[in-house]
Order: sequence, then structure tokens, then C-alpha cells
Amino acid sequence: MGELLTLRPLAVGSFNQSTIGAGESHEGAVQEVEQDGDTSYVYAPGGGTAKIDLFTIDGNGLPPNVTINSITVYVTAKASGIGTPSTVATTVKSGETTTNGGSNSLTGSYVEYSSTLPINPGTASAWTKYDIDGLEIGYVATPSVGMEARVTQAYVVVDYDPTTDALFFGA
Repeated sequence: MGELLTLRPLAVGSFNQSTIGAGESHEGAVQEVEQDGDTSYVYAPGGGTAKIDLFTIDGNGLPPNVTINSITVYVTAKASGIGTPSTVATTVKSGETTTNGGSNSLTGSYVEYSSTLPINPGTASAWTKYDIDGLEIGYVATPSVGMEARVTQAYVVVDYDPTTDALFFGA
């Protein structure tokens, strides 16, 4: 494992299908450093229809000329209501390709779920800084009838190795 850089939602991306439960904006409800439970969250209302939210991120904190080992997308979510379990999966969009992580059954308490992607699913090649600059992260939440799927936090961690461009002379 190399150095780690955490990137949080900056603005709404290609999909914005959930409803704000508490908070001022979709990205504001899920971008906190420490998850804050029901203080700010978005939700997919019950009914079995999947709702997708994607967010742009600011990759400017990633140094140029790095080797990216992987990215890991995190989402903190829970189910609320009475019914069969709702589900959530992490989601990334790179270029025109949207890829979901594994589906997770939600419990009545907030739990952090994650998916690691060692290669860019949009190019089938190693991630580049350019890929990270255009990356959208988020989740697909599927609530069952009588339930809400709530999300209070989403972010991505980039695992990278810095590149040394220095020249070393003589000895």
C-alpha cells in the first residue's frame, strides 16, 4: 500500500435520484469527514425502485505523475422502516462507464460499506490522475416496500505511489 488520499463529494454528478432527508444539498448531506447519522442524509423512498446518486470529486490534491494502485469507494448507509431489507452498492462512473460494487443488505444502524477497484473499469487499465480528475463516485440504493435506504456519507480513497522526478548525480 502506498500513500492514501481521501476525496469527498464536491457537487452533484450525472445522477441525482434520491431525496434529501436532512441537510441543505445532496452533496452536503454525504460529504462529512465523520459520518453524522441522521443529522444529514439522503434517502431512497420505499417501493423497490433503485435510486442512483453520483458526485463529482476534486482530484487536485493528487500529485502529478503518480502511480495509482487502486481506489476504494465508501458509503455509510442504513435501512429505516418496516419491511424486507433494503440494499446499497457503491458506484463509480469513469468516462461513459458506470460500475456498481457488490450489493449489501442494510441493517437498522449505519454501517460503512466499500468496494476496491485496482483498475479503471472504463478503460480496463491502471487508474491515472486524469481518470481521478473526471471520476464520479456514489451509490445505488434500492429500498424495499415500506422501507427507506438512507445514506449519510460517501467518499473515495486513492492509494498511490508518488513518482520521483529528481535526478541523482555521481558518487
